[in-house]
Amino acid sequence: MDAGLLAAAFALDLILGDPRGLPHPVRGFGWMVSRIENIWRRVGERIGQRTAGVGFPLTAVAAGTGCVCASLWLASGHTIVVAVVTVYWIYSLLAVRDLDIEARAVIVPLQCGNLLEAREKLSRIVGRDTSHLNEREILRAVIETVGENLNDGVVAPLFYCGLASGCAKPWRNCAGFGRFLRRRTSYSPGVKGRLMSRSRICAATES
Repeated sequence: MDAGLLAAAFALDLILGDPRGLPHPVRGFGWMVSRIENIWRRVGERIGQRTAGVGFPLTAVAAGTGCVCASLWLASGHTIVVAVVTVYWIYSLLAVRDLDIEARAVIVPLQCGNLLEAREKLSRIVGRDTSHLNEREILRAVIETVGENLNDGVVAPLFYCGLASGCAKPWRNCAGFGRFLRRRTSYSPGVKGRLMSRSRICAATES
């Protein structure tokens, strides 16, 4: 993967976001996972729910990975098509624009003193009861929600796609690249955690 494709996907997300009403692979994956879960629950009645609990996530991850790999394999041999498919998959994983849109939808009425609208907009992005939240609690809920979703919708996709792109090329020329590969799995959560912490501190400071 070229770093240019990663940049193109990021720019596409900033421009388009997640258009409402259009099919999205993440929603398709959610549908597929629910079907896989039902199958494993029935299988678990015969082999045990603990064993089924191990098989379910492995099957779900394999199915999602298989869909991406299959699309890239079908596009192989056509450089432009491969690039388009790659950009689309990365773009579908990102949620920078949507996080901004949903957060603003709550902040704007909150700034205008419209608590009812702010609570209603907030209820779309959190799982808690928002009907009795005051201004401070609404603001805190928005920051917490954006901080939590920043990992899944921004940091993690960019982090791991960056490792697979030209951003990782300097490591390939290092004598210690072998150690980097062996330790990458253990280091990644820590790096991501520090990025998330800094993002949340910045958000809290701006508020």
